[in-house]
Amino acid sequence: MKYQKFIILLLLITLSLAACRRGQNQPTEEELSKTMPQEHNYASGSVGYPVLTNGVGIEVDRAGLPAVQDDSNPDYVHVILDLTVTNESEYVVVPPGMTLVDDHDNIYVSWQDELPYDIVRMPLSVNSGAGVTGHLAYVVPKAAIQDNLRLRWESDLHQCRIDVFLGPLGERYPLPE
Repeated sequence: MKYQKFIILLLLITLSLAACRRGQNQPTEEELSKTMPQEHNYASGSVGYPVLTNGVGIEVDRAGLPAVQDDSNPDYVHVILDLTVTNESEYVVVPPGMTLVDDHDNIYVSWQDELPYDIVRMPLSVNSGAGVTGHLAYVVPKAAIQDNLRLRWESDLHQCRIDVFLGPLGERYPLPE
């Protein structure tokens, strides 16, 4: 019985010391305010509906998989987005900086290299007061098309983030002839 009380007392002391040590490693509120990003406005939507925040509008008209895929890597597929970006903010918007994100927070950047098909690419920037329509292409693992992909645009300069949920991507995307 003596040993049980001693072991319990030793365990309580060890836990108390560990909790005190852990509390010392926590950053102060002042340190957190320096490292945390500023508050961002957030907007989300789905394919076919415009999403607007802080003067930037994004509408994904279509999302799909082209009939022509890159045969060099059968574990990956191309995802093509047909979208319109409008900019009524005072800052430039950079469409190639838009990413695809899945449910596991994996991030896929837009593909800027040569593709086995022709599409009208989005310009590198959208100036204030302008609107553009074009395509963005992404190369993602086949498994990711089942993981609720969404287009994400986030800008610290604009202090906002937009997510457009793409829905099922099993349909083939008709490429321009």
